[in-house]
Amino acid sequence: MQTHSKNNVSDDGRLFSADASGASERLGRLLVADDEPRLLESLCSILRDKGFEVDEAMDGDAVCQQLQDNAYDLILLDIRMPGKSGLEIMAWLKETGIDSQVIIMSGHSDYRIVRQAFKLGACDYLKKPYDVDDLIQAVGDKVLERRQSRSRATTDWSNPLKGELFRRTLDHLPELVFLLDERKCF
Repeated sequence: MQTHSKNNVSDDGRLFSADASGASERLGRLLVADDEPRLLESLCSILRDKGFEVDEAMDGDAVCQQLQDNAYDLILLDIRMPGKSGLEIMAWLKETGIDSQVIIMSGHSDYRIVRQAFKLGACDYLKKPYDVDDLIQAVGDKVLERRQSRSRATTDWSNPLKGELFRRTLDHLPELVFLLDERKCF
């Protein structure tokens, strides 16, 4: 039986993921990077209150260290930070092959910077000051998309009848493959 995840809001206003059986879990693991301490603290607090597991970093070098040590479902990344900039971090992610989605948060909306962020793989761009509800919705949607994508990939690999591997194998077999039962039926 297949279960479908859905973001829900509990009585206390927390977002949570629930499957068809009603079981709930943390929504996802996030890394939030911003060099403004008050903004970083408030954003992390809001996300934790909504049910996310959140780590934080105040500069680009700390972001890279966190990404080497931990796996994240989503990174919320400021463009301008001490050490490596958000764009440099995204280029570093591509070079190292670290698999994580990035939402850029920035007070700067220069077209060239936004364009470069998307070229480097950003999945969204939020301008500061952002609407908290829009931020929570964007984060929840991206984490859910990522989990569903991972779930489909796992299902396709573990069930070869559904997977691309099985289809490719059959396409390249030189002979027809079949099986007969005891009654000599296909």
